[in-house]
Amino acid sequence: MVYRRVVAWIACALTSLGCGSASDVEGSGLVEGPSDVEVAPMNASARTPVSDGHAIRLSWPAHRGQRGRFRSESEEATVKRLQHKDGSAENESTMKRVVAKGIYEVFAVSSDGRAVGVLFEVDSLSADFGARRPAFQLERAQVRIERAERLEDAIVTVDGRPADEALRDALDAVLSLTIAKAPSDDEIFGTRNRQRIGASWPIQAEVARQSLGDKLMRVPEGAVSGEMRLVAVDKNARTGIECQEIVGRMEVSPFEIVDGPPGAKTERARIVVLTRAVVPLGAELPHLEDEMTMSTDITMSIPGAGLLELTSRKATHSAYEPL
Repeated sequence: MVYRRVVAWIACALTSLGCGSASDVEGSGLVEGPSDVEVAPMNASARTPVSDGHAIRLSWPAHRGQRGRFRSESEEATVKRLQHKDGSAENESTMKRVVAKGIYEVFAVSSDGRAVGVLFEVDSLSADFGARRPAFQLERAQVRIERAERLEDAIVTVDGRPADEALRDALDAVLSLTIAKAPSDDEIFGTRNRQRIGASWPIQAEVARQSLGDKLMRVPEGAVSGEMRLVAVDKNARTGIECQEIVGRMEVSPFEIVDGPPGAKTERARIVVLTRAVVPLGAELPHLEDEMTMSTDITMSIPGAGLLELTSRKATHSAYEPL
């Protein structure tokens, strides 16, 4: 789900500043683009007006045996800069790009309808980590994922053998190895009111604010804002399934880093999330398309050291075709 991915991404961004442990997203108190993925556009000429608007549904429960062709691309770039008081500076840049395609199948589902067990028949998977670790490619392999609340507790095998750290890192970028405890997309981005094509509605900002917790970040009232918009209701060009196309924006600013370097003070903090989803209507299926971009801009003053600045951008684009 999109919002649960937002939660996981925020936790990772904050842990890169030295806030808590990067391996303990669930312990953080946070209550889970690229152009190479083919887009199946909605056919504007075939949109059918509905006099009283459309009911909005952003997510469906997963089911055992759900199976489809899946392709996902993820890109991430982060720059961390420490500006010392004497004018000198230290810079650290990291990047990651992962592209995967294959057959996605659900073999285990939680009581609340989340896919906790996934088989991924890899056609191809490529990962580039920049200077951080060697790039690699994987082809014609069987990946089995048992998701967990903590990243290190997820069980991942490839052709029956435990996956190494690089493969786990790559798979987490495109498939997610964790099941974050967070509100659903409907609870944050949805609305109970029917909407006409082109209409907008506010996100559930206070629900989102409370779900962000207070162990890594402290978010004051009114600091979360956002809006969703119904772009189209039509048959998806690739699958012929009736879908809603929904786009949205969420911003968190200002907020305070809680568990940062000793004595650090948050000078500036802003997170912006942009989303697009193609959601099936009346068919309990995953999103047929998902796009999400998150930009983070944080500056902290550190006694005796100077200013620590973090800027990052993460983007994913996924497409799913049921079989």
